[in-house]
Amino acid sequence: MSEKQKKNGEVANYGIQAESVTAGAMAVGKGATATQNIGAGTDSAMLVAGIADLRAALEASRLPLDARDVLNEDIEAIAAESGAAEPDRDRVETALKSLISKVKLAGRLTEDAAELIEPLKKIAAAIGLGAAAIGLL
Repeated sequence: MSEKQKKNGEVANYGIQAESVTAGAMAVGKGATATQNIGAGTDSAMLVAGIADLRAALEASRLPLDARDVLNEDIEAIAAESGAAEPDRDRVETALKSLISKVKLAGRLTEDAAELIEPLKKIAAAIGLGAAAIGLL
């Protein structure tokens, strides 16, 4: 690197020199950011309540019956997992993301799917996921 580059701030060398480093997240350099996501456990009571709210919202919606049947497949997968002694967060997340994808598709076809968003957020919160993490924002 030339002296001219150094003076103009065109070149920089960012780094860490250490004997040992222990960190949950680390960022080095101009504009660098670090994020650490710590998964939360599953709140079984909130999960069950979210499923009940979702079922009620789906029943009250004006979505076509065939669309409801498709959505119910994922709802049943989530409900089955919620009945376990220790619900598998990954299975719930997979079914939830599948459900959200289908709700978004249904929402493009009709605005009736909008009623399902809040219960979906509740289920996501029950397994420690934010709305942004599952594409609900």
